[in-house]
Amino acid sequence: MGLTRREFLQRSSGAIAIGGALGSGLWAWGDRAGQVLAAPTSRKLALLIGISQYPEAVSDIPPVKGGLLPGALTDVEMQRQVLQHRFGFQPADMVTLTDEQATWAGITEAFQAHLLEQAKPGDVVVVHISGLGSRVRSATDPEQLWDSIVPIDGGLPTSDRPLIADLTRATLEQLVRSLPTSQVVTLLDLGFSNLGTSLQGNLRIRARPNAPTGDLHPQDLALQESLGDRLRAAKATLSGPLPGLFLTAAASGQAALEGRWSGFSAGLLTYALTQYLWDATVGTALSTVLTQTSSSIKRLSGANQEPQANGTLSRDGTSAYPLVPAEAGADGVILVAPDSARTLRLWAGGLPPSALSAYSPGSLWETLGSAPQLLRVQGRDGLTLKVLPVIEGASVEPGQPVQERVRLLPRSVGLTIALDSSLDRIERVDATSAFTAAKVSLVNAGEQSADYLFGKRRAVETTVAAVSLSELPNPAVQTDVPPSQPVLEMPSSPASLDGKYGLFYPGCVPLGIELSTADEAVKTAVNRLTPQLRSLFAMKLLRLTVNASSSRLSVRAILEQMGPGSTTARPLPIVQQETVSIPNRLSSKRLGAAVESGASVPAGSTLRYRLQNAGDQPLYGMLMGLDNTGQAIALPLSTSTEQPPLLPGSSLALPAEPFPGWVVPNVPGLAEIFLIFSVAPFSQTLAGLPIAPGATPRQAIALSNPLDVAQSILQDLHDATSINSPSLGNFPSNFPGGSYALDVTRWATLHLMYRVEATA
Repeated sequence: MGLTRREFLQRSSGAIAIGGALGSGLWAWGDRAGQVLAAPTSRKLALLIGISQYPEAVSDIPPVKGGLLPGALTDVEMQRQVLQHRFGFQPADMVTLTDEQATWAGITEAFQAHLLEQAKPGDVVVVHISGLGSRVRSATDPEQLWDSIVPIDGGLPTSDRPLIADLTRATLEQLVRSLPTSQVVTLLDLGFSNLGTSLQGNLRIRARPNAPTGDLHPQDLALQESLGDRLRAAKATLSGPLPGLFLTAAASGQAALEGRWSGFSAGLLTYALTQYLWDATVGTALSTVLTQTSSSIKRLSGANQEPQANGTLSRDGTSAYPLVPAEAGADGVILVAPDSARTLRLWAGGLPPSALSAYSPGSLWETLGSAPQLLRVQGRDGLTLKVLPVIEGASVEPGQPVQERVRLLPRSVGLTIALDSSLDRIERVDATSAFTAAKVSLVNAGEQSADYLFGKRRAVETTVAAVSLSELPNPAVQTDVPPSQPVLEMPSSPASLDGKYGLFYPGCVPLGIELSTADEAVKTAVNRLTPQLRSLFAMKLLRLTVNASSSRLSVRAILEQMGPGSTTARPLPIVQQETVSIPNRLSSKRLGAAVESGASVPAGSTLRYRLQNAGDQPLYGMLMGLDNTGQAIALPLSTSTEQPPLLPGSSLALPAEPFPGWVVPNVPGLAEIFLIFSVAPFSQTLAGLPIAPGATPRQAIALSNPLDVAQSILQDLHDATSINSPSLGNFPSNFPGGSYALDVTRWATLHLMYRVEATA
């Protein structure tokens, strides 16, 4: 049996007796070391840690209303839900430590009592920590730095007490090495780079802003030494790859980030990984899990955050993920039994956060199983939905997996821009006046969710050479740092402000839109921006429709590079996305999980899209997005409203062959493209495009009315919901009139992003 939180707190009231209970656990592990580690799994254990309420004396960051990192607690809940309901972990075998429970002693005692003393060879162990990380500078040798995890009581050094009471990464790694099983997943959703600030754009950085200088606390050094002695006595390795999979949120020199959406916050790594795991199925390759996670982080925020994979499993990207999910994918699960009002709580962790942010009451979900039941959404609290069965008296049980069926989106959606902390008071006043006149809502960076960021552009963009997840399945695995050696700090060029104003994704990645010239006033710059705001508004609307995880259509989109950047005769795949469909609703073999290569595209390359339909319904399609110059573009798969261009089991190129693809402009920037598929034609959208009926699309259309086009796309998807949907009852009277109703059996939206590198 796992220990309760109270038991852990009682046992953690003082420092651990290094040679006592911990030692017995390690010696027991040594006796079992010769057993076969590949034995069938008999148990699954998890230790989930999240810290939000850091005091300033620990974090070196002024207090923040609602907690410094509220997303750390969300992370713990996301992991707990997906482990229990997708991977079969028992609640009694999962221990969570949050805030005041997550002291240095509490963390190390929980690891020892719950994992070291209970795990056996072949068991699966998951360790998750969300909070602050840090670099610690040695007081005796300022050139040496150590990575550390900041517990709730990890006080900063003072003149009277020059000790740093953090849990060093070296100590954590020794604890992981001490486990008697190789089936281990360790996830650290925190960073070890001290970047001098707690914000990156509108996202919070999960690391101390500055590296404290001091001496490591004797308790950490003693535990590390004791673990090393016992590992050596058991003839186990103290260096080399860690057992299983060891994931960290960002590369050295990068920020590990926490995002904020409407009603909740979360770590980018944890949200991306757990969202994908809701849809993963048996046999999913590790490389697929990790590359999709890395790609999702970019789509969540445009952030320059590359998660890192270490450990024995990361050497072979084709290995199966160490966690084996349930047979069918899901978007969420029923949490509690109906009360007297017949209401239920539904966990919706499998949906993208952009969709949940605008989720409207009246949306429909569907239970999985032989007798599916429709559930109508009454409201939302973070990632939890309040739902009622559509049919009164329908049988719905806690733990039952569910999938999205109809997504209701409001027709009136606003655009919110965060003002970067780099702006001074006068700049903020002028920006507020100008954006308010353009009917844009403004918030201060780091305080509320926002669609984009307004601030000063950086003159120097820092790039870091790192081993990223997107390089799998043949990753150059980082060598684990022996615990006896400090980590050396990687120098980076500070990004100075060049005085020009710009628009950014929330993670401070610039848009391709040219906003201001040198010495231009804020109001003048923003006034020139007004036409581009309609393009950004259009992108937000399309982002609300992304449903690769819940669509029942089976489609794939591959961006191919045809130009001089390709070194082979065959097209080079750059970006790939696809839906995760329910296998028993497909007439062909289910496609593999969606992946992205993460490659940049050199300017001057020729690009085209390869689209595939693996389902049993003919489909219409539409491309819309922003290219790397910030220009809104659109291109239909066909101008016909009677002959679907993408037939079952077929594929086509966009633009259609033999026409050449698009030449990438020589402008650095991020391109954001949406590919929307539907069982019904895009009649209203086509009517608003400057293209003749019956014409064959050759090149993307530069849009002067992007918001109108995006609204037409949503209206066409709404109209498609009313066609042949008998299971939804009397449409459209069952749905609010002020909403778009989109049926996941009728549409799919794939979201692709790629970066363009300009040439001299």
